[in-house]
Amino acid sequence: MNLKAYIMKYLSLDDAIKAETRDRRYAGGKQEALSALFNRKKVKLIQYVRENDYTGNEGALFKFPNGSFAFVTDYFGSCGGCDSWENASDDNARSLLVSCATSARVFKDAQEVLKFIEECANDADQYSHRYIVLLDKSKII
Repeated sequence: MNLKAYIMKYLSLDDAIKAETRDRRYAGGKQEALSALFNRKKVKLIQYVRENDYTGNEGALFKFPNGSFAFVTDYFGSCGGCDSWENASDDNARSLLVSCATSARVFKDAQEVLKFIEECANDADQYSHRYIVLLDKSKII
């Protein structure tokens, strides 16, 4: 079984939807849902990171029972026009979360994650990498 298929067997969409604490979905990020995307009893959330801006990227790094990692990412906007999460129905939210999970970057071990962070740090001028360097390396090892 490849790593992508392996992580998908731990997907927990109902838990992700239930993790939301607000009465409706707002633009500006989906930290609660992303953080609960995988079975919490078996998969450890290492860290959630987000650009500190009104629009940008967010991500959650998870560690799986076999020692592999997945970095699930998405973008967020400042309004419903640029953030599809705002006021999404539960079905649409599930679809968005499945899309995040299937496009996750998967790593076989902690060393691959650390190498990826280092490569992104060396390319910090690239807009899409600037939030990745917020990952705390000490939490990965």
